[in-house]
Amino acid sequence: MTSSNGEVPTSDPTETASHESLPAALTASDKSSFAYPTMKDRVPTILCKTIDILHRCRTERTEAEREEVKKVVESLAKLRYQLQTNKAFEKIADQGDDQTVWNDVLAKATESGGGQAPKWFETTWLYAECYVYRWVFARLRLFSK
Repeated sequence: MTSSNGEVPTSDPTETASHESLPAALTASDKSSFAYPTMKDRVPTILCKTIDILHRCRTERTEAEREEVKKVVESLAKLRYQLQTNKAFEKIADQGDDQTVWNDVLAKATESGGGQAPKWFETTWLYAECYVYRWVFARLRLFSK
């Protein structure tokens, strides 16, 4: 895929646009952008509601299933904390078909960041938000039968 001037756009989601006609990618570090309230408020709220739903549904489960739900809830609470405190991304660890792709992009972003993994408010917003949902999916897949 090429742009109108024949240049090939970057496929690295953590890089900002370098072409003059393209605006810089949104990041949550810019408090005046849409990305900031999304990562500061909306995504943590979604995680909190997901945790609440799982917590309420645990009573309908067997003891073993309740333990699995507890692990998922703990994992999602950890993700929420990491997001809200701008910690570095962690690898996807669910053996899904696309796990390698996500972890390769993370490795590339880490390399381009001087060995530092991307942080929630410092990388591009779209990458960060998609990573949240993929991470949630990984945790649900990891503990579901």
